[in-house]
Amino acid sequence: MFKLSENPKFKRHMGVLGATNVGIGAMMGSGIFILSGVVAGVVGPALFIAYLLSGFITLFTAINYSELVASIPKQGGGYTFVHDIIGGYPSYLTGLFMWAGTAVACSVFAIAFAHSLRIYYPGIDINLVAIILIIVSFFINLMGVEGFGISLAAMNITELATLAFFVLIGAFRVDPANFNPILPPGETWTSLISAISLLYLAYVGFELITTASEEIKNPPKVIPKAILLTLLITTAFYTLDALILVGVTNWTNIAGSTTAIVDVYKMMIGDWGLFLGVLGTVMASVSALNATMMASGRILYAMSRDGFFPKKISSVHKRFRTPHVALAITAVMIATFTLTGHVEMVAGMSDFGYLMGLTLINLSVIWLHRKGLYVPGTFKAPLYPLFPIIGALSTLLIAPSLPFSAVQLGLIYTIIGTIVYFAYARGKHHSNQVEKNANSIDFPEEMQE
Repeated sequence: MFKLSENPKFKRHMGVLGATNVGIGAMMGSGIFILSGVVAGVVGPALFIAYLLSGFITLFTAINYSELVASIPKQGGGYTFVHDIIGGYPSYLTGLFMWAGTAVACSVFAIAFAHSLRIYYPGIDINLVAIILIIVSFFINLMGVEGFGISLAAMNITELATLAFFVLIGAFRVDPANFNPILPPGETWTSLISAISLLYLAYVGFELITTASEEIKNPPKVIPKAILLTLLITTAFYTLDALILVGVTNWTNIAGSTTAIVDVYKMMIGDWGLFLGVLGTVMASVSALNATMMASGRILYAMSRDGFFPKKISSVHKRFRTPHVALAITAVMIATFTLTGHVEMVAGMSDFGYLMGLTLINLSVIWLHRKGLYVPGTFKAPLYPLFPIIGALSTLLIAPSLPFSAVQLGLIYTIIGTIVYFAYARGKHHSNQVEKNANSIDFPEEMQE
């Protein structure tokens, strides 16, 4: 059994509601407000089917995460699972992919926020507004998750209320003719794979809950509940709102739009609809950016803690007890990608990182069982090894349908990261393994028996 650290670095303050709050905050940002129009341009009226299938496919990975975190409730999420179970180069790549995926996802949220404000203030500079938001989010994260938990909950409630009202008023305006044909001319059902690959960014927000495991009370019991609640709630909202989007208007009217919810809201109830759509998008973007930046910084912190990056990066602020150096580096990474201003390319790059990392994370469940590292009596996926195999295949097979530019950038990132690993990280990591990381983690009292 794991030993307990004498000097815990993080404060456990989140229960099921708090952890679910983080997951929803991360997932609701880009999923429907930003990417729905882009995905509608791929599958047309089948948009709601793409959302529903994405939720179903992601369920396997969510259940695998629940099993992993029940046995390894440590800061760093998916990266830490692979590190403690498989180790070496696979864990390094997983961390690199998941850090890039979360950091680049933040860029999407910052860009979306700026585009939303531009609807009311056409003269604003998109890049400047996005960068200012990133800086503000950095300082919010610096002061700690507990500090912005209440504001995050308020933003989540606002965006969910906006989406619920969208469904309520749209349900009476749906025209069945808009669903005929269900797919755009010339498209086949294989187009759904491309749509799912773009939407994957919107469904992996539950992963962010596990990156803050050491800030959650009794993580083996709380986190699996929070993960499944997050996925269930967001999938329901995504599917219903997508149904209204393509049911109220012809899909060609929103194809390629990064403000589809705003556009259709305005079609239905005019200026009030415009206001509600912008309000929901702004709340979703800010909450998603804060939650995702929190997770991204903790992934980098965990990699530094394990020796892959300089030790200074795993420093924890004495007053706020947050990984301030890792957060600062992550904020710079987010700002760099934000300056491209290209939502689809940035989202595709983020998806590439997630998909590659999640493939390894899903497979690590098999190693968890083979090495006997699972903790008896905690959450277990049924029908082993079916869930880890399906989870890994689902993420691996989606990747080739990403935009070519995203795959190209992802491969370049992988090559550069590999060079860094063999030139620097491998030696530093080996020299850092005198004391196992599990022996220095502050586990909750429920796991001390």
